[in-house]
Amino acid sequence: MSISNAAYLMNRIRLPLFLLLLVPVVAWGALAVEVRVEGIDGVLHDNVMQRLTLATEREHPLLEVYRLRRLHQRATGEIREALRPFGYYKAEVQADLTERDGGWLAQYRVTPGPPVRVRELILDVEGAAAADPAFAAWREAFPLRVGGVLEHGPYERAKRELLQLARDRGYFGAQLLRQALEVTLADDSARVVLHLASGPRHAFGPIHFDAVGLNEELLRRYLTFASGEPYDAERLFDLQRGLADSDYFEFIEVRAEPETAVAGQVPVEVRLRLKPDNRYTFGLGYGTDTGPRISVGMERRRVNRDGHRFTVETTISEVQSGIRGVYRIPLSHPTTDFLSFTSGWEREDLDTSTRETITVGAGFTLMLARWQRTLALTVHNESYAVADQEDTTTLVLPSASWLRVEADDRLFPTRGWRLGAELRGASETLGSDASLLQGILRAKAVVPLAGGRLITRVDLGGSQTPDFERIPASLRFFAGGDNSIRGYAYKSLGPTNAAGEVLGGRHLLVMSAEYEYYFGPRFGSAVFYDVGNAFDDDDFVLMRGAGLGLRWRLPFGALRLDVASPVHEARPEWRLHITVGPDL
Repeated sequence: MSISNAAYLMNRIRLPLFLLLLVPVVAWGALAVEVRVEGIDGVLHDNVMQRLTLATEREHPLLEVYRLRRLHQRATGEIREALRPFGYYKAEVQADLTERDGGWLAQYRVTPGPPVRVRELILDVEGAAAADPAFAAWREAFPLRVGGVLEHGPYERAKRELLQLARDRGYFGAQLLRQALEVTLADDSARVVLHLASGPRHAFGPIHFDAVGLNEELLRRYLTFASGEPYDAERLFDLQRGLADSDYFEFIEVRAEPETAVAGQVPVEVRLRLKPDNRYTFGLGYGTDTGPRISVGMERRRVNRDGHRFTVETTISEVQSGIRGVYRIPLSHPTTDFLSFTSGWEREDLDTSTRETITVGAGFTLMLARWQRTLALTVHNESYAVADQEDTTTLVLPSASWLRVEADDRLFPTRGWRLGAELRGASETLGSDASLLQGILRAKAVVPLAGGRLITRVDLGGSQTPDFERIPASLRFFAGGDNSIRGYAYKSLGPTNAAGEVLGGRHLLVMSAEYEYYFGPRFGSAVFYDVGNAFDDDDFVLMRGAGLGLRWRLPFGALRLDVASPVHEARPEWRLHITVGPDL
């Protein structure tokens, strides 16, 4: 090896070798520093520790004594600054830095002093926004109050919310003429000032939709605003949500740029790309009521340019099998209102009954005051055998139903409720084989309790008919099963004949209370108690089931694994119940 090559090699390894030798020296020279802040706790303590440079650098490997002392000298000012955002402007700090046992202790005893309180609150809005109710609501919800402690964080958030509100409501020229926190230390008081000049409010301008394979008249039914109306970003979000919920589109972009405004009007551009015309589904599932099941379906998203759609689904299980088709026509509010035509065939084989049902019907569904309301007319033909009763009955059933769901999360609510009701009937004078008047009410509620959730459920049903034996099995009431009284088999409870075979009842009352507690974000347990029965006018027998369960949160709801048994039986048998899906 030549001398020049050797010199080159030494230059290449010199810096890495130096760094390698430095590592143990640095590690050996690192200071052991403990930082204590006393006299405050909670958010005050947390904010001080975050703002205290000595606390954040105490484990730095290059921290030396002179740097430690400098940071200690700065600590008193940093602590005082960290307390000001919470209203403490007169904090006193006793600071000590001592060396002990080969390490250092930095100790700070803090006396926060009296908090500064709001003496005067001035929230002014001038311009067109002065008459806008949204700004009155902002003022009402302002987090600081006269007499309350002055806190910088809520003030800053409210200020940002005010500017965002102005933009969302179309006041694109809005600006804060004055913003101030004026603190008077003599009496520990503050004057809070926010003064917004909104300028004029913009309006929606021309609305343009991309040309796609749907009539523009249908697309415009999704609009919740019109050209010339005051600008409101929430209306744009409503349009985006409505188009997304339609399931027609794989790409949606709603653009309204203030920079493109002409004469105070903001044009709206809606860019769309359609999903494929057809969607195919295949599913495997299991429920203890139905056993293993297979489902196969096809949806034609767009039958024509008017947005009609058609869905057909087939389900096969050891208990229930059937096929159902639905043709749906969107109406004036296509997100919630539609006309539907349905037909279906279903067969059910239970220990208590068998039936084969064919239905053909039409329904009109619309949303009014947050209630989904449906008026329908169904021709219901059923061949059935229940205990010792066999017959074939055709009923013409007009019906009306109502449904409302309120929840903070439909899949896994911490607070919410669902209420559904249906009234239906049939008359021999209108072509039915039997007369029937029937009402059904189903309610479910979820409320937080002791760190978990209390889930309650009530199912009520009542029938009036002069010839109960001619009422099909699917229109009779039974109890028992996964969503009824757990601990009993599916549809195994109700009035019986002389041989003890279940016939089904004219009426139904089932109630349930369940407490769930989750040990983490996904897994939990439950304890529950179900009571009720199906019954006739004078033979109500209260049946009770209770048990324990496990819960597993999934993206499409919860998997519920319950073990339950009858309460009143001398030697009860335990029964497994498995369900999957949303709570509401």
